[in-house]
Amino acid sequence: MDGSIYFFRGYFGIPETLVDPSGRSVNGVLGFAQALLAISGSYYRNGSLAGGEGGCAVAFDESLGTGFRHRLYAPYKANRALPDAEIRRQFRDCQALCRCLGIPCWASAEHEADDFLATLSARSRLPTTIYSKDKDLHQLINRKTSVRDIQPGGHWNLSTALEHYGFSLALLPDYQALVGDVSDNVPGVPGVGPKTAARLVARYGSLEQVLASVPGWASDGFGLPPSGRVATGLVDFGQRALQMRELLRLKTSVPLPAGATRRGNIDLSGLARWLKRTGLDRRLIRALEASGVRTDGKAVRE
Repeated sequence: MDGSIYFFRGYFGIPETLVDPSGRSVNGVLGFAQALLAISGSYYRNGSLAGGEGGCAVAFDESLGTGFRHRLYAPYKANRALPDAEIRRQFRDCQALCRCLGIPCWASAEHEADDFLATLSARSRLPTTIYSKDKDLHQLINRKTSVRDIQPGGHWNLSTALEHYGFSLALLPDYQALVGDVSDNVPGVPGVGPKTAARLVARYGSLEQVLASVPGWASDGFGLPPSGRVATGLVDFGQRALQMRELLRLKTSVPLPAGATRRGNIDLSGLARWLKRTGLDRRLIRALEASGVRTDGKAVRE
């Protein structure tokens, strides 16, 4: 689960007037908790732990301004404000909930949440579902891995993703490097829009192959002149695009211990303290029951 996505959905979607007994906002915490419990409930009801197999984990972003991508390209995500003390406090409450529920939770100052999810997906020998609405994760989709949002209509598997993009999903970073990503402050190639980028990648493949193809456009029937705006952009900004691709590729080798998705025991007393401290007990009791946590003093897994 991409924890940051669902935290911010609550943080910006739920009024700040939702506060704990100390008067501090818990809107992001509630949004995260509701998503986590909805996913967890579905996970156990569908029997994903049958035979002792399966696992789960949550990843958070804590590398804004400090990760390896910023060393590669200093302006990366420079258009985003650093998390303030309020966001960091609510993040800690979200991570504390994971610990109470025995759910592994991963974050670092070096790698983004997407890198943890990519690594966990690559390691898994079982069918894997990544819960997020971040399309950067679509590069991970294959026969084993799908990406799903908890809201309706947000399920992407290999078939739906290939139909949407029209090229191998492993080439999604190449496509993104051509069009750029405004939200992450990643520049693209001037003159290359989404439709042209998709055509280029579908026709030629990797970014290196796209750049090498430009001189032959006059004779290979691609339909663009080898001296036009698109060709000029590729010649002038091709090396920068290769650099941007390194930012956009997710890492599948984040150092993680064995059992990084192994769920632990539920800490009921710790959970009771967490619910009291955040003031979310009445709002979450039904969701806790549905996810396999009984509030009558017993913890069960369905």
